[in-house]
Amino acid sequence: MMKNIVIFVTFLLVAGDTLATSAINFQVEGFEDSAFQDVTHGKFVIGNNGRELYLPNQKRASDPALLKLIFPGSSDLAILKVTGSTPNLWSLHLNDGTTMYLSAEQSLVDVDAVQQFSIYWPGVQPKNHANKTNNNSRELCISYGYRNASWYNGYQSLAPSWPMDTSRVLPVQPFNNVRNFTYDPKTEDFHQILEQLFVNSDGFAVTFDYRTPLFLRRDPNLVKAHNSNTSNTFEPLLCFSANNSGPYDHLNTDADYRALRMHIFIEKNTREVVDYTVRSSGAISRLEAIPDEAKFRFPTWSIEGASSVGSFAINQAAVLQFAKQIVEHGFSSHSQLMFDDYLQREHNSMELTASQYPHPKELLATLKGMGFTRLGMTAVAATSKYRSGFKHGDNSTAAFFIPYYNASNPTGVNSTDVTSVIDFSSADACEWYQYLLHRAKYEYGFSAFQLEGVSIRWLMGFRDRAVHRSPALITKRYVECAAQLGREVVSDVGYGTQHLPNFVRLTRDRYNRAGGYEQQLADLIPNVLAVSLAGYAFVVPYQVGGFSREVMPSPELYIRWVQAVALMPAMHFFHAPWSYAGSGAEHSELVLNLTRRYVALHEHFSPEIFRLAGERVSKGSPIVRPLWYEAPEDAAAYHVGDQFMLGSNILVAPVLRMNQTERTVYLPINGSTWTDQHGARYAGGQTIRVKAPLEELPYFTRVQRKLCSFCEGL
Repeated sequence: MMKNIVIFVTFLLVAGDTLATSAINFQVEGFEDSAFQDVTHGKFVIGNNGRELYLPNQKRASDPALLKLIFPGSSDLAILKVTGSTPNLWSLHLNDGTTMYLSAEQSLVDVDAVQQFSIYWPGVQPKNHANKTNNNSRELCISYGYRNASWYNGYQSLAPSWPMDTSRVLPVQPFNNVRNFTYDPKTEDFHQILEQLFVNSDGFAVTFDYRTPLFLRRDPNLVKAHNSNTSNTFEPLLCFSANNSGPYDHLNTDADYRALRMHIFIEKNTREVVDYTVRSSGAISRLEAIPDEAKFRFPTWSIEGASSVGSFAINQAAVLQFAKQIVEHGFSSHSQLMFDDYLQREHNSMELTASQYPHPKELLATLKGMGFTRLGMTAVAATSKYRSGFKHGDNSTAAFFIPYYNASNPTGVNSTDVTSVIDFSSADACEWYQYLLHRAKYEYGFSAFQLEGVSIRWLMGFRDRAVHRSPALITKRYVECAAQLGREVVSDVGYGTQHLPNFVRLTRDRYNRAGGYEQQLADLIPNVLAVSLAGYAFVVPYQVGGFSREVMPSPELYIRWVQAVALMPAMHFFHAPWSYAGSGAEHSELVLNLTRRYVALHEHFSPEIFRLAGERVSKGSPIVRPLWYEAPEDAAAYHVGDQFMLGSNILVAPVLRMNQTERTVYLPINGSTWTDQHGARYAGGQTIRVKAPLEELPYFTRVQRKLCSFCEGL
């Protein structure tokens, strides 16, 4: 018979010599009488005949919560028995002969300390020894629809949703940022800025050890909900597994290598668990310093904007003309000019093309004379020019590249065939790469570098054993290597690099989802919130104007794009606003005037953005924040994905769709007061409808309470 069962979880509170006990009621629905046993003295609960594992949030005394972990039905896995070797370490014996280890690392002395559970699940030897890979059937899944909790991911997504879309289906795929991307959101999700982090509205954060050869799968229709008597109600599952299939070490059959390592942090609300995970847990790298202040204040202009749409005739004269246009149209010469990689002498050579730039030193000197002292160029992780043995000093650079791993001959490496990807796991290769960047810096005068991504599936032979085991670490080594040149590095990739004082840039391939540029703009805020959640506070959002040299967004969409990024940490222009000169005088002047207005608004708020950057170092707080970060007890705030907070007191609600001149805005924090950009006041804790004509960006400032009633005139 199906019924509700109340589980009493008892834990010890120790204060000095006083020993007390306390009980928390957890309401768990849908267990059969025989399917549940509390075998762990209040630490966790096993249900459904060993198929489910529940971890309690003892910090939420007023609203007790559980995290539900499941073995999917297709695996037939279950926990047979539990033994405890120490008070906080348990062995969960499974019916496939393996043992999963669960440890509780929360403090029982300090009731204010964060709770933490860790799971270690060793791999198994393949039954068929001719097949060295382990399959993905041994999964541990999170029921991320349990309790109707909202879940949030810490990675850049190709099809983002805030909170996560529990109806999304994704096949099994390696959960890292070094795959060969197809950029098809129907089969892929995560992109180049990625942390293996998930957070939910019940105060749980889930992370994974970087040593895990991790795979992810999302399935909304696998397990029938136990509290449903109908046949069409299912629980959405977020499933994880570990094995040595590509791009991981195919030849490594060690059970420890193929182990699933999961860490779960628990606090009383979502903000506190995020703060702890980013600032103190060690799962997210702690920030060391702040990037160059000018990047927060002034925009970056891609010199691709120097060409007309569809033309690639960018040369020395065109760049000089482009720089003059920036100033003539009312933008600061303190802006940064970014030279992009396809303009280089040979693909990925980090040298300007001689035919297009016959006098590069004179060009950059002229630009600096005009006031453009912040000049950047793309610095790539692969360089085809030097892979054939170009000499640097007395050493051939051939040893600095990753050997190609022949998938048809997985037992060996063909050392005569090398790719153009630099092996950043080698200290010598990193030193040589820095030499290339220094040469570009001092020979041409570049001060900043834009790092492109790395896609290295089926590449092996890393010099560093840790990188060989965990290929995603190559992006970490890459960014760390380049970051030694200073605080003006911007990276298109991120994995464990939150500690560096550099910006990360959200990018998109030319593949567009249905909806084109309009959908890309709608995707912007969820992706900025996701990477900010993972500790990447210094975000360069999507370039204004998109990612296609051939197609520009409509004038209306361009203006909405400028507004959407105006109160984010940085602005980067792909297409210049004066490129709309051929679209009619009215549109051309409107695009230009409004772009100037919102670039000026960004500069006006840049001191506050830079202050928040310092707060990221001292407190771990993100600059761009979801509404629930400032209102963790406000249930409605967890479902707002088209607004964001700039710090604690500025709420931004841009228009992200075409042909809209008004929108709904949710103002969080009941009892607070918000003023819009015109000074009108609204009470918090409500949804309002605001006018938003094309020239308007709706944003609100929270009114701070006065210390006393008679202080108003002081």
